[in-house]
Amino acid sequence: APLAASISMFGVGSGLSTGSLAGTTAAWMLFGASVGATWPHLASCLIGYSPLAERAFAGGFVTTLQILAGTFGAALAGMAANLAGLARSAAAADLAHGGQLLFMSFALPPLLAALASARLLRLTAGGVEKATVGGA
Repeated sequence: APLAASISMFGVGSGLSTGSLAGTTAAWMLFGASVGATWPHLASCLIGYSPLAERAFAGGFVTTLQILAGTFGAALAGMAANLAGLARSAAAADLAHGGQLLFMSFALPPLLAALASARLLRLTAGGVEKATVGGA
């Protein structure tokens, strides 16, 4: 899923720079699928690995985490857009280039997450039965 998210961010940036509505739409659909395939599993693992007495708090933390992720994502997008020069330009070519840079920069975090996930999976390869939510 992190690789799909990274590829989709490249796709959105490319679609915006070329003016391809179909390409941009397909890339956003891939991004939504990658988040939808990942988030429920991460949330259930977070709650499942919490001590029994703290599971209600862990459930609340999932919502808090989603809100914080949206907040920080919006702040980072604004900073990246300003660094790309979107605030200073009104020309269509400059806006397309700034949008491309914005989404290309957002392709890096999921790529780093994919590398970290691969490392984590290698480290826990022997204990897969322990990594299930009910097996903890």
